Amino acid sequence: FKTDRRWCVLKHNYLFYFKAQHDEQPAGTIALQDCVAPCAAVAGKKSAFSVATRLRTYVFSAADGDELQRWVSKLNEAVRAGPQGM
Repeated sequence: FKTDRRWCVLKHNYLFYFKAQHDEQPAGTIALQDCVAPCAAVAGKKSAFSVATRLRTYVFSAADGDELQRWVSKLNEAVRAGPQGM
């Protein structure tokens, strides 16, 4: 599969991803209320985690295992909080 470097920002229950670190407009947005499964580490892929929606499963890589756990924890917290949370 193809991999592209992206920078991500979690705001409320939306995950915005950008092509470059200083871009002002996101390349895409994932509405976390559309998740169909908890965000989780991807087996067999070092420091990778998935965000699965009804339309697509996104796979991201963290810098290391600690960052991976922080992303998964915060993303699942945002999913549970729903659109009005966080």
